[in-house]
Amino acid sequence: MKLILVFTILIFSCFTLHGQNFFEKQLDHFFPNRKSKQIERLEAKTDSLKRANDSLSSSVNIAAEKIVHLKKEIIALKGDVFNEKESARATRTQLEKEVYELLDSISRINYTLITCSEEIQSSNNNAPPVVINTCLWRTYKFIEKGTPDSKGRYLWSTEIFDIKTSAASKLSNVDLFKAEKIAELEKMINQRFEEDYTSFKSGSPGCFYNKKAFEPIPLSTMRIALNDNSEMIFEADFGLAEACFSISSSSTGFKINELREFLK
Repeated sequence: MKLILVFTILIFSCFTLHGQNFFEKQLDHFFPNRKSKQIERLEAKTDSLKRANDSLSSSVNIAAEKIVHLKKEIIALKGDVFNEKESARATRTQLEKEVYELLDSISRINYTLITCSEEIQSSNNNAPPVVINTCLWRTYKFIEKGTPDSKGRYLWSTEIFDIKTSAASKLSNVDLFKAEKIAELEKMINQRFEEDYTSFKSGSPGCFYNKKAFEPIPLSTMRIALNDNSEMIFEADFGLAEACFSISSSSTGFKINELREFLK
């Protein structure tokens, strides 16, 4: 009896499950959009969207981390570029300074550089030779000529030329100097001449019997010469008698750099 009851329950259960599945299939076939199925589909889509959102959020977070990392790299690179620019700017400034100093040194050297050559012109009568010194400085040529007199004493003269162009032009003494500085230069040179004049007069007063006091010498009447020690020489004639030839003139020299403020 028990066996029949168990068998009956099993058959009823199978029939019930099979009937339920069949019934749901029929409902799905004839009513595919019923509320329960719509809810199932919506829940499935919701789950899918949640998974996609989780995946997207993860991707966004990863992307955000990468962006932050890239920003840090960009900032670091910008810092490196800025430092390199500053270093390059400092190096360029230093190089410009060194070039300027080098050019200034070259300019100073060229400004004071004087080259001189000497020419001896012998005569046929065994008289002392004529001596010609030619000095080049900047765009100027100084030709200094020493001519012996009958006693073998040399009388010197100087001609000055501007040789900027092929057609050299002759200059006067004052053409070498700034007009507004000539009076100051004359005063400076004449102070030295006066010292010599006073010394000569004290040692040989007879040569100065008709000269009461030193009279300043104008720049235009001085004789100017150069030498290869980068000096400019100024010479004055006191106009003494021939017997006083040895003390009748005075000369004094200045380094070219000392005269720079006066020269053109």
